[in-house]
Amino acid sequence: MQERYDLGCQIEGGKQPSQLSGDAAVVAFQTVRELLINVVKHAGVKEAHVYVTQRENVVVIHVEDHGKGFVPDELDLPRSHGGGFGLFSIRERLSLLGGSLAINSSPGKGTSAQVVIPVSITDSAGALQN
Repeated sequence: MQERYDLGCQIEGGKQPSQLSGDAAVVAFQTVRELLINVVKHAGVKEAHVYVTQRENVVVIHVEDHGKGFVPDELDLPRSHGGGFGLFSIRERLSLLGGSLAINSSPGKGTSAQVVIPVSITDSAGALQN
């Protein structure tokens, strides 16, 4: 992000999260990338923060900036009225994994996005537990 978009990213983590499955890892990467690109396009700042933690059986990723902010209700605009497919697409992909995306923002106060992705855990016998 620094090289390509001139966006510095502070990345922090708590407890080392469990490894995500292949599909979940790809969705996590694509989601964080899309959120950071939105910071570049809309926030008007040169830095963002990414926090990755695990709670019970989910990985939680927060992407935050201290930029312009916006009114989240405006995200639901149809494409013909200036809405886009980026966040819609993220929500759809996360939904297929049982995950979610929540956005908190207000004009002049920056934006915080919370991504929740379930972690599949196998027991010692190899049985899948959720």
